[in-house]
Amino acid sequence: MSDSTTGRPDDTASSSASGRPSARDGIAFVDRTPGVGLLHEDGGVTGVRVLESEGEARVTADAVVLASDGF
Repeated sequence: MSDSTTGRPDDTASSSASGRPSARDGIAFVDRTPGVGLLHEDGGVTGVRVLESEGEARVTADAVVLASDGF
């Protein structure tokens, strides 16, 4: 779950309460944050570049799941 004001993971959420992974599991869900590019290294995707209200940010991860609406 995420904080509705920031879109950041809500540390009070628990995967056991909702049945979904949470920030405690090391997983962040960020809504309404446009992806502007993918980060590549050694032939694989290692993260994403996103556009936040403060500007562009780089988010790296061991695994990247690209989910999109409207395509």
